[in-house]
Amino acid sequence: MVDDNRNSSFAIIKAVVLLLVLVLVLVLVSSSSSSSSSSSSSLRNVHGVAEALPFPADSIDAIVSTLTLCSVSDQARSLSEFRRVLKPASGKLLFWEHVLSEDDPTLALQQRILSPIQTLVADGCHLNRRTGATIRE
Repeated sequence: MVDDNRNSSFAIIKAVVLLLVLVLVLVLVSSSSSSSSSSSSSLRNVHGVAEALPFPADSIDAIVSTLTLCSVSDQARSLSEFRRVLKPASGKLLFWEHVLSEDDPTLALQQRILSPIQTLVADGCHLNRRTGATIRE
């Protein structure tokens, strides 16, 4: 799990996110153990920053990114690091992120207006990032 090591006042959101992460991890572990009974799975939590992951290239099976890419200082660099460490053929990026609305112009305008305030009160979270488009690139 990528963690930007910032404290947040949104304890409820973090609890929901943690629950989602645990469910996703259980699904991944379950699917990996059912597909190969001879391999052993191990999970570990390593603290670091998304822009400089402390892992060798092509070594990670999955990255779970929850409300991280809206807050990192360099989103493009973070995604580049994700791509670098994920295994080329089988690596998976699972994410739940704030994204600028592409479907609702009114919501997108609200996100743009509120983003400077949100950035100050929510640990650098930007509501107006085009995270979905950036991930697709």
